Amino acid sequence: PGKSKRGELSIFPQTFMVLSPCLRMMPRQKVGATSENASAKKSEGKSSDVWVPGMTRNSETCFKGPGEETRYRQRYLDLMVNNEIRQIFKTRARIISYI
Repeated sequence: PGKSKRGELSIFPQTFMVLSPCLRMMPRQKVGATSENASAKKSEGKSSDVWVPGMTRNSETCFKGPGEETRYRQRYLDLMVNNEIRQIFKTRARIISYI
């Protein structure tokens, strides 16, 4: 036993054993272009399927799935892949804990 960085009582393991491996790969978030490159491609007439922070998100580019329904059913996946959604949840949690 010990204390974490936040001062909470924690247990620090000395060994770690994987009991069941994850057989599904994490989906990739399509990032890699800057906003200037994305806007340049759009002005040239080419469609850009690369999501850049600051642009509106499209459910098809977040992770492979049929759409919005998948995002709501697999909320854990959306939270792991999308930093924007994770930040919204953290902000919401802070507001609720303040109240």
